[in-house]
Amino acid sequence: MARNAATTGVATISTIQAENLLDDRAAGALAFDDGISLQDAAARLDAQVKPGANAARTAQRQSSLAWRTLAHHPVGAAVITVEGLGRVLFGPGRAEVLRLVAGRTDTRTVWDRALLALEAAILFVTLTLAVAGVVVLVRRRSWLALAVPLVFALYDILLGAGPEGNARLRMPAAPFLAVLAAVGLSSLAARSAARSAFRSR
Repeated sequence: MARNAATTGVATISTIQAENLLDDRAAGALAFDDGISLQDAAARLDAQVKPGANAARTAQRQSSLAWRTLAHHPVGAAVITVEGLGRVLFGPGRAEVLRLVAGRTDTRTVWDRALLALEAAILFVTLTLAVAGVVVLVRRRSWLALAVPLVFALYDILLGAGPEGNARLRMPAAPFLAVLAAVGLSSLAARSAARSAFRSR
């Protein structure tokens, strides 16, 4: 950021974030409210951006237009965010899983469907245990232990929660969700052990 600020006059890490914000989030909100396609909405917004002195200045104008568009289309922004959040959190990673295992993305055999069912089961268990982990840490008032994985997980998930959102964008949050899930699992295991010990008395 310091290097970019000195070179371009804009403190930014990358210009792609502004492009994504405009062509995905802002265009998605505009498309929903105006009943047009995402591509048409993106083209309409891109036409309003005048090139800056450099790529960072252009990105700055893209970001400004994107935030103004989102502010003027709150309903569309809310809807696309919720839909994208659902896809990122609960969407099956079928294309990625099948591509890794079978070298293709279409479901053809019963084994393909079994693989997708297994992936969905793992996802369901992980998310359920992660929620349990959050509850456990809140009850223990372990705020630092809660904040470290939860903040990064929420950041990653919300970052991908737009029209472009899909299961692939869940991957950066997966390690942090796994930490929370481990907390939930260990708590459930401890409760089960305590109940078994009580019954054996």
